[in-house]
Amino acid sequence: MLLLGLLVLAAPQNSRNPGLVFVGDGQWVPPAEALERGMIEYRGRWVEKKLEKDLRKWEKEDAKGLEWEDAYKTKSKYYRIETNVPRYIVELEIKPYLDELFETYKRVFQEDFGLAGKAAGNKDIRIHHGFNSYSIHEGEPGKPRPRTNPGFIISGAILVVYYEETDPGTFYMTVFHEGSHQFFLSLLPGATPPHWMTEALATYFEGCTYSRATRTITPGFVPPERLKQAQAILTQRPQATAAELFMDVQRDDFGGLEYSLAWSFVHYLIHRPGEKSRERFGAFVRELNGSGAKPAPEVFVKATGEDFEALIPGWRAHVLALPVPEEINWVVLKVAKNAPEEDLRSKDLLWSFDGVEVFSAKQYAQLWKNRPTDRPYEVVVVRGEPDFHSEGATRRFVRQTIQPGSTISIHAMGEAERRGGLVD
Repeated sequence: MLLLGLLVLAAPQNSRNPGLVFVGDGQWVPPAEALERGMIEYRGRWVEKKLEKDLRKWEKEDAKGLEWEDAYKTKSKYYRIETNVPRYIVELEIKPYLDELFETYKRVFQEDFGLAGKAAGNKDIRIHHGFNSYSIHEGEPGKPRPRTNPGFIISGAILVVYYEETDPGTFYMTVFHEGSHQFFLSLLPGATPPHWMTEALATYFEGCTYSRATRTITPGFVPPERLKQAQAILTQRPQATAAELFMDVQRDDFGGLEYSLAWSFVHYLIHRPGEKSRERFGAFVRELNGSGAKPAPEVFVKATGEDFEALIPGWRAHVLALPVPEEINWVVLKVAKNAPEEDLRSKDLLWSFDGVEVFSAKQYAQLWKNRPTDRPYEVVVVRGEPDFHSEGATRRFVRQTIQPGSTISIHAMGEAERRGGLVD
């Protein structure tokens, strides 16, 4: 018998097919129909019944310990993995993702960046189970690594990240970005393009999303938050040059705004009108590599024969015209009139309400308005202890069943930015 009660977590969220189960061939069906088709629910996930033997084996292995001291090594097609994440997550979610990611990098680097080569497999990745394990074991002595730094590369070779069930999108988006650095360095060993270009290429992948159900990556290449930042700066500083905005900014001063602007410029160079846009961009990247301190306009002219400055108006127009992709957000709760046994608190982040995954305050307002009054319903939240911002704070799921007749008031205090990277 499977140990279904062990480490029971909230079901993965599904922003595009909420409440439905993927059964193959593009079909999403209600849970009852998934059961009829031979699927089983395991720790909030739906899997094929034939996996029961594997699930039991993984449970037995995990029972030996899942602290970082118990970390185990395993392999996918392209990655060597060291981790203490439960095996069913690694086998059913992370391995398929990493191999699909490698194939996506290979395709996009060739088609969009004009960079092809024998990028070797056997990439190394170290994945901690939860932020606290990552923060403690990957920090400097006496200085834990902060949540603002969710992943990094060691010596250009080993990707280090964490996976947390309370916010798995952070893992996927971080690997989209940091993994591209790792791939690029294996594709062009010793490459030395300017900092703004390497970060722009990595940020390009932040607009991708992954489906854990279908095991597919959907390239979008337009990260919503990056686009909004770039549009704001280009609107506020209509006369500023690309050099002023990001190209000449020193590495230590190169922050979120510069990432967004560099990404937006690269997106324009790749997607601007013209049959040879991608080809010319690839030539520019190859010429930048090893060009030293030469100004980008000079390198661009040599690589493409085009006047660099003549592209600036087109870049601005392109970025300002891009539509912001659909975003997902955390709903921050405001809770009042709750009884002592109703363990919900203001500032909890809403995960689901009456079985429906929640991604916006507007969506939640409708769910609350139409909440059931003749039966119990469940609210699932993510809670930070002692809060979401203190050093060493932890996060966990809290489930609360609300009974008919309760006087509890659960409204949206507001929304908080949420990492993307996942659609289910």
